[in-house]
Amino acid sequence: MIRCAQCGFDNVPGHLYCTKCKTRLNLEQISKESFFNSGKHDNYRLQILQFILLVIIVCFALALWPVQIDAIKISGTEFGKARNKMTQLQKGEAASPVNFSEEEVNILFNHLLQENRRRPDFKAGYVSIYASQVIINPKTLTIYLNYQLGPWVLNPVTIGPFWLTYKVTGRPEMGTDGLRFAALNGTIGHLPLPFLGSNLGKMRLKNLFIPFKNARVFLGRLEVTEMQKGSITVFGAKKKY
Repeated sequence: MIRCAQCGFDNVPGHLYCTKCKTRLNLEQISKESFFNSGKHDNYRLQILQFILLVIIVCFALALWPVQIDAIKISGTEFGKARNKMTQLQKGEAASPVNFSEEEVNILFNHLLQENRRRPDFKAGYVSIYASQVIINPKTLTIYLNYQLGPWVLNPVTIGPFWLTYKVTGRPEMGTDGLRFAALNGTIGHLPLPFLGSNLGKMRLKNLFIPFKNARVFLGRLEVTEMQKGSITVFGAKKKY
């Protein structure tokens, strides 16, 4: 708008005289000011848009940049030892708490992943977990999940698949329905998601154990008596599954 110097009325650009008081408008002065102010606002908006776009690109890159996790080797001997401990707990034969090393926990967890993928009714879907790594700390558990996202087929274009890493940190807690994993925070790739990440973590872990009802019931009846760096001690309910 071009403001009249005489009456202050805002005129639509293109007029030589004020449409209200008919005073000749000072187009040269007002045009320069309008052009200058418009340029400042346009540059400011452009800088904001560029900054938002840069933030989105950085977040996307951090999310797609997977974290390298250690490959878990499942040997027959080590798996047999860990499985025997689980069997004692399941049958209620363990008179005292049973200690599992971090290596044994990882072997059992990754064996469960492999067993899940061997099920006849298994479907990869758009989110498929392929490997995991559990790190045991004195007060928390950190679980890394290596999974595939996609692909999506939009004929004639196929998008993906993308390989991502999800990390969730939490602690085992006793609730009204037994032992549960209380997620505290989560990270997708290298992108921290403190609140959203914890919810995604609980959902991912819950979906992983859905096909194994007996395993869910069994884990819910365990009681964690001690957690040290690299090991966890649990006590099982005296009930068969």
